[in-house]
Amino acid sequence: MERLWRSPSPPDSPTVVPESSPHEAKMDQAGRQGGEPAPPPAPPARPAPIPNTEQAYVDCLARLAASGTPVFFLEIGAADGKSFDLLFPLASRGNWRGVLVKPIPDLFERLKSSYAGCPGVRFENVAISDRLERRVMKRVPLDVIADGKVPDWSLGISSFYSDRNAIGSKRIDARCGRSSRPTSTP
Repeated sequence: MERLWRSPSPPDSPTVVPESSPHEAKMDQAGRQGGEPAPPPAPPARPAPIPNTEQAYVDCLARLAASGTPVFFLEIGAADGKSFDLLFPLASRGNWRGVLVKPIPDLFERLKSSYAGCPGVRFENVAISDRLERRVMKRVPLDVIADGKVPDWSLGISSFYSDRNAIGSKRIDARCGRSSRPTSTP
C-alpha cells in the first residue's frame, strides 16, 4: 500500500542522491583514460524511516490547523465521532468543513451529538458501495462492547462481509448483529 504522506527527514539523515542513468554510466566509462575500470556502484541509499502512521496523521492535521488553510475533510466510518478518532479534536473546533459517514443508526446519532455546534459538518447515514441498494451490514452491538465481551475498538468495525477485518474473527463474529442499511455510491 502506498504511503500518502511522510514527515520530514531528520536533519542528520543522509541526502538521497539518484543513481546515474545507464546513458550516464556509459559516458562515464567512455571518458576514462586508458580503460580504467569503473568504480563499484554505490550501495543503494536507504529511504528515510517511515514514522508511526498514527503520529504522522496527527502531525499532518496539526500542521493543517496551524496553517489557517481552509480544510474540507471526508471521514468514512466515523463511528461515534470521538472514540479512536484523531480528526475530532481539530475538526470539532467549528471552522473546518466536512462530511462524516456512518451507516449504523445508534452510532450515527452519537456522531451527530459529538459534532453538535459545528455548522460546516454534514452527516450521511449510509454505507459506501459500488451500487445503490439496501444491504445487510454486520456490526458489534454496543451492549456486547460495554459488557467487555469484545475489545473496545470493536465499536469502530462494521462490514458487508463476514470474512473481512476483525468481524471475521471467531471471538467477534459470534457476537455480531446485523442490520439492513441503505448504500451510497462514491
